[in-house]
Amino acid sequence: GEVHASPVGLLIFFSSMYFEATRLILTQKLLGQYKMHVVEALLYISPATFVFTAAAAATIELPRFKPGDIRNPPIEPFWVGIGLTCLLGCLINLSSFLVIQRTNVVMLKLLSISRNAGVVVSGVVLFGEVISPIQACGYVITLIFFVVYNYLQITAAQAAARAKAWEEGRSLDGHPPDSPRSPPP
Repeated sequence: GEVHASPVGLLIFFSSMYFEATRLILTQKLLGQYKMHVVEALLYISPATFVFTAAAAATIELPRFKPGDIRNPPIEPFWVGIGLTCLLGCLINLSSFLVIQRTNVVMLKLLSISRNAGVVVSGVVLFGEVISPIQACGYVITLIFFVVYNYLQITAAQAAARAKAWEEGRSLDGHPPDSPRSPPP
């Protein structure tokens, strides 16, 4: 659809982007600089996440809450759904921390952007959802540049490994760089 920008919406959008970037950078520092284990970092971050989520839920959801919904929930397996939602939230945070610890924040953002594009593309292919040509072009560009970024990262890592091997006086196959190589067995 069309974009109808409002000052309040733009303020919320930009503040959301700012706070997410701050959270990701601080998480990367916590996992990298302080050498914390993923579960330990989750233990430190979870209470603050709970406080802010509870405050938002109390502001938005509590006015619409009906006490009778606890005894007679609108959805039958209500507590099962709540439990599964909590479990999935924990697993998502755990996997996000693992990605940040093993790679970096940029890779986490690229994975989430490409995942979103993949969800839309699979919705078009599997369920026949309709998207505009501009949206299709945007999703294709997103996926192409995700592949290009990964290719450049792998190429840079291989070049660094070759340079390190050269400095140590051997090639990647174990022979000195200037010696004649024996034919492979």
